[in-house]
Amino acid sequence: MILQHLCCVTLIFKDMSYKQNVACLFIFALSLFYGELWAQEMVDRAVVKSGQAPFFHGVASGDPLPDAVILWTRVTPAQGVTDSIPVQWMVSTDPQFSQIANFGSALAVADEDFTVKVDVCGLQPATYYYYLFRAEGKNSVTGRTKTAPLGSVSNLKFGVASCSNLPNGYFNAYADMADRHNDMDAWLHLGDYIYEYGSGNSEPPYEITQLPDYRLRHSQYKMDVQSQRLHQLFPLIATWDDHESANNSYMDGAQNHDASEGVWTDRLSFSAEAYKEWLPIRSPDSTNPIKIWRTLKYGDLAELMVMDTRIWGREEQGSPEPKDLLGSDQFDWLEGRLDSTDALWKLLCQQVMFAPLPNSDAWEGYESERNRLIDFVEDNQIENNVVLTGDIHTFFANEVPGNSTASAMVEFIVGSVTSTSIPINIPVGLIQILFPHIKYAQFADRGYVALTLDQNSAQADYYATPIDVFNVGGSHLTSWKVDEGSTTLVNVPNPLPSQAGPFRPDTSADQTIGMVQLIDTIVLGGTENNSVDGNLIPNVTAICPSIAGSVSTLPDNGTLILDNVTVTYTPNPNFFGNDTANVVLCRQGIGCDTITLVINIVGATSTDTTYHTIYAGQSIQPCGTFGDLSSSITSTAISSFTGLGSVAVLDSFCIDYSAPSDQPSLDTVAMVVCDTNGICDLHVFIINVLPLPATETIVDTISGPNLYSRCFEFDDLVGPLTTISLEGSPSHGQIAYYNDSCITYLPDSSMDETETLVFIGCDNAMPPNCDTVVLQLVLVDETMVDIRDAYSNPLVIMGIQPNPFREYFYIQFYALPLANDLEISVYSLDGKVVYQEFKKGLSEGLYHLPVKLPALTKGEYIVEVQSGGHRYTQPMLKE
Repeated sequence: MILQHLCCVTLIFKDMSYKQNVACLFIFALSLFYGELWAQEMVDRAVVKSGQAPFFHGVASGDPLPDAVILWTRVTPAQGVTDSIPVQWMVSTDPQFSQIANFGSALAVADEDFTVKVDVCGLQPATYYYYLFRAEGKNSVTGRTKTAPLGSVSNLKFGVASCSNLPNGYFNAYADMADRHNDMDAWLHLGDYIYEYGSGNSEPPYEITQLPDYRLRHSQYKMDVQSQRLHQLFPLIATWDDHESANNSYMDGAQNHDASEGVWTDRLSFSAEAYKEWLPIRSPDSTNPIKIWRTLKYGDLAELMVMDTRIWGREEQGSPEPKDLLGSDQFDWLEGRLDSTDALWKLLCQQVMFAPLPNSDAWEGYESERNRLIDFVEDNQIENNVVLTGDIHTFFANEVPGNSTASAMVEFIVGSVTSTSIPINIPVGLIQILFPHIKYAQFADRGYVALTLDQNSAQADYYATPIDVFNVGGSHLTSWKVDEGSTTLVNVPNPLPSQAGPFRPDTSADQTIGMVQLIDTIVLGGTENNSVDGNLIPNVTAICPSIAGSVSTLPDNGTLILDNVTVTYTPNPNFFGNDTANVVLCRQGIGCDTITLVINIVGATSTDTTYHTIYAGQSIQPCGTFGDLSSSITSTAISSFTGLGSVAVLDSFCIDYSAPSDQPSLDTVAMVVCDTNGICDLHVFIINVLPLPATETIVDTISGPNLYSRCFEFDDLVGPLTTISLEGSPSHGQIAYYNDSCITYLPDSSMDETETLVFIGCDNAMPPNCDTVVLQLVLVDETMVDIRDAYSNPLVIMGIQPNPFREYFYIQFYALPLANDLEISVYSLDGKVVYQEFKKGLSEGLYHLPVKLPALTKGEYIVEVQSGGHRYTQPMLKE
C-alpha cells in the first residue's frame, strides 16, 4: 500500500485548521502501519508428526459448488524422488466412510510440486462430506467440507480473513474461527495469504522471486498447525492481493520489484503458479493462470463475486486518472453479475478499501472506476451490495457514499490475521470529522470477521485475537449489520450465536480406514433359481464421472446386467454350480480395468406346501410340485407322516391319503423326490380332517320363470368366509353369486318341481374350515293359489303395476291374519339390492301400496315381496 502523505512535519502546526490537524494525525498514524515487520521465534506452530507422513501439509478443500468441490493435499516425496507418486482419494457422507459418494486416483508430480488437486463432482447440495487421501500405504488426516446450497436458502455464515504474515505472529485468528464457528459454510481469504519478504524466520530466508522460492514459502505456511486445522474443517474461497507476488503490485510491475530481481512477468507467473498449486481453488481460465476473478453462487441467498483488484487490470498507482483498476473485461463481468443474479445478497469479495480514504493503492486512487461502479448500482437500483475488503490491516465498517444517494452500499473491512497494524487506536469520532461515512475503525487489533446472512439482514461480527501467544482464543470487538433493502449500518451489541455444527474429524490420521479400489476378481454367491446382486466397488452406489462399463465375456449359464457399478446375475432355470463373466470398467481420466466375476450358485431345495381339507372317513389324492429337479426321477418316498389317517405313494408326485372315520385331526405328509443328479426336492401336504358337518337345509319356493335371490350363512366357520363353491351344477336353471354368500337363481323351462343346490363355504384358516348349506327350491304355480286354500301363507299378491313404470309402481296384495311384516326389495339383474323398504304391523285386508323410485336409472329390475318366509318376485322395466 502507498499512502498519500500530507505535508506534516510535526503533528500540529499552529497555522493549520482543526480539521487539517485531525487529518494530519490520522494519516500519520496510518503511515506507522508500514514500519519494519517484527519477528519472533514461533514455537509449536509447525509440529511435524511422523504419523502424518507423507501428508505433512494436511488437507484442504475449496470453491464449493452445489455438486462439486476442490480437494487438495501434498505428498512429500522422499529425498531425491522425482517420479510421480500415485494417490488415491475418496469422499463419504460419514466420517467412517461407510457411504462413499465418490472416489478416484491422481498423481502427485514434480511439475506441480507434488501437490494434488481434485475437482470432485456428483455431490449433493448443502451437504457435509468427509474425505481423505492415501499414498505410499498411508492415509492422510480426514478432511471435512461442505457443498454450496441450491435453490431457497435461509441462512449462511462465512469466516473472513486477510493478511496472514507468518513470521509476524501466531495464526490464532484461524484457530478461533475454526473453534468458535463450527457452523461456517466456508471461509474467505481476501489476499496476502503469504508474504514475499525474507525477514524473521521465513523459508527461504530471503525475498522470494523464483518458482521454487514461492513453493517453499507456501509449504512453510501450510505446515502451520492452526492453518492446517482451519483448512481441514472448512472449504476456502480465496483471492490474492499483492504479497502473494510483491508489495504494491499491479499488472506491469510492483513497488517491491526492480530489474535486478528479474523480469516482472516471470515473477508474476511464478507466484501465480505456486498459488494455484498450493491453494484449493478453481482456475477460471486454464489458458491464463493470472486470471482469478470468478463467481460462486449460494442458492438464492448470496452470490460471491470474487474479484481481482490487484493484478488483472490494474494500472500503476499514482498514474493520472482516468486509469483502470479492474480492466474492461472484469468490469463488464462484474456489472453483468450484479445486474443478472437472482441472489439476495451480492458479496463483492476483493482486496483494497472501496470507501473514500486517502490511499492511492486503494479505490481512492482509481476514482473514475469507483464512480462508474457506484453509478451502475444506483442507476440500476441494485440493492443489498456488501463489499468485503482486506489489505489495510484495520477493521472498518463503512457506508460507501453514493453519487446520487447518501449511501450506495456498505463495506466490511477485516483486520489482519497477524500483519503489522497501528499500535494505537484513533477515536472514531475524530475520524468522522473528515470521513463521516466510516462508522467503525479499530487499528490496533488483529483478528477476523464472521459474516452471517439471512433473508432479513447481513451481520458482521468482528473478533480480535492476540498474535504473541500460541493458541489463545479471541474476543468480540463489535457487530454491525445492514438490513435487507437498506444501505445504513446499525451497531448491534452482541454477536450472533454459533450452532454446534457437524462432527469434527481428528487431527491425526486414521490408518484403519480402507480405501475404495477395484478388485481384479469378485466372487458372488447365490442360490438356484434366484438372482444375485453385486457391487463392483464396495459401499459405492454411483460415482462421477460415471463409469462406462460393458460385459466383455458373457456368463455361460445365466444373464448378467451391468448398471454403473452394480451387476445382477440371473441363473438359468434349475442351474447350480460355478459361472464366470468379465466386466470392463472405464472412467474418464483414469483408464479401463477388467474385473472377473465368479458366481457360485448353490443348488437349493425349496419346500412347497399345499393345504387340503376333507371330512372324516373321506380320501384324497393330492399331487405335489417338485420344481428343483433337473433330470429324471430315481426315487419317491414319504419322508415323514404325522396324524391319525393313512397314506401311501400313489405315483412319482402324488399320494393317496385316507382320513380317520371317527375323529378330526391335522395330518402332515412330507414327500421327497430325487433325480439322477442327486438333487432332491420336498413337498409338504397339510390335511385338515373335519368332523362331518351338521348340514343346514333350507327349503324355499320359487315361481318360475321368475328370478330368485337368497342369502344364507355358514355358521360352522371359525374365521371369515373366503370361498364359496357349488357341488355340481344346477339341473333346471342358472346360478350366479353376489355379495359373498348370496346367490341369484333363474329357473329354465325344464324345471317341474324341485331344484337342490349344495353350497360349501370355507374360511381363511390354514387349513381352512368348511361348512355346507343345502338349498331346496320348490316350484309353485301362483295362478292356482286361492285365498281360502292359501291361508297358511301370510299374503296373496294380486299384481305389480304398471309394468313398465317411470317413477313409481303399485303393489296390490291381500294380507291374511298371519301377515305382520312386509319386506320389499328391488334387485338389479346382477343381483345387487338397489332399493329396500319395510312395512311393519300389517292387519288383514286389501292393500294398494305405492313404491316411488324417481332416482332409479332406466333398465330391467327384479321386484321381490316377502313376508314370513314366503316371497313373490316379478321382473320390472323402468322407462
